Amino acid sequence: GEIFALNQIICKKEDFTRKDLIVLPSADTLFPVVQHTLGFAKNEYNISMGYPLFRTPVYALIETLGKLMETRDGDDYFIPDYLKFVLHPYVKNIYLDRASYPTRIIFHTIEEQFIQQKRRFIKLKEIEEDKKIISGCVRKLATSECAKIDRVKIKNHVNNIHRILIKPF
Repeated sequence: GEIFALNQIICKKEDFTRKDLIVLPSADTLFPVVQHTLGFAKNEYNISMGYPLFRTPVYALIETLGKLMETRDGDDYFIPDYLKFVLHPYVKNIYLDRASYPTRIIFHTIEEQFIQQKRRFIKLKEIEEDKKIISGCVRKLATSECAKIDRVKIKNHVNNIHRILIKPF
């Protein structure tokens, strides 16, 4: 019955976009859906199944965030776990001034500063206000197309990433 109900919905729909999605409860329902429903669809379709969630970048991001929260001590964050989180592709590629590379430069500069220090824990506020980190970022960004990214933008960007991705947890 569910496949025929889906078939009616698909027959009524005029155009499908890349945002349209059919989620099946199990692999057993795939062939009936392909035979009785998708055959009526006018557009091409893509079938994706069986890829383990734990191998996806989203899972890795959540895993590193969980580890970051697990190893913190109050407001002090374990530096290796902080770096692993901010250097995750979804975090380090957040856009700043319509480009992702400034964020990569910022977090790699933070990483370089941490390597020079012998500390194991740090507060997010310390990172956001560290003049050596900020000036290093400004210096590195000055040689790129984003030379107009100043101290205030860098500080606000790092602060926003912390505020949205780390502090709520």
